[in-house]
Amino acid sequence: MRIHPAGKNIVSTATLILGTIALISIMVIPYKLFWLTFLVLFCLLIIGIWIVSFFRYPQRSIENPKDNHLYSAADGEVVVIEKIKSNLFPENEAYQISVFMSIYSVHINYVPINGTISSVTHRKGLHLMAIKPKASLENEQCETIINTKNQKKVIVRQIAGAAARRVLTFVKPEQEVIAGNELGFIRFGSRVDIIFPVNSEINVKIGDKVKGCKTILATIN
Repeated sequence: MRIHPAGKNIVSTATLILGTIALISIMVIPYKLFWLTFLVLFCLLIIGIWIVSFFRYPQRSIENPKDNHLYSAADGEVVVIEKIKSNLFPENEAYQISVFMSIYSVHINYVPINGTISSVTHRKGLHLMAIKPKASLENEQCETIINTKNQKKVIVRQIAGAAARRVLTFVKPEQEVIAGNELGFIRFGSRVDIIFPVNSEINVKIGDKVKGCKTILATIN
């Protein structure tokens, strides 16, 4: 299993700590309590597997993405589909689709549509449960605005959750991107909001499981 560069230091540190705890357990716990040693080692193994799994790095790409297709920027569950007010869009309205990533999801975030990065803005904030509606407004987040090939705007918000403490964004302003490029990474449970024009045909519903680079969330007309 390949490890994402964003997690290599964490995985190395966790391996060292878990290995040290395992060694101390073997040396300290009496032999007659071998079942306790086994239990400790088993728990450490599960924790280690989970940490490695969290930072897994699947190879994904989109073959010939269409300019008007809006792909999911993350793996997870659709928890919000609604119209919102935004002065960045005509008539001050836009659609928002929110994808909640659990601690078991792949946490790589992807560029959802072909275009050019207009701006990248990091905002400090709270660490509410990412599934809560207020998280979009109050949590720490990074907002990336993309100008599409069809002269539309799409906004991607990477939102930190209660467990997530670090939002990483890899793209930069004026960078040309295509759907499926890596946009960033959020360490531990979190959420991604995708905001796009209202004259779009939405292809998903609340509760759907989606995959970054795979699921077409909407077609922008």
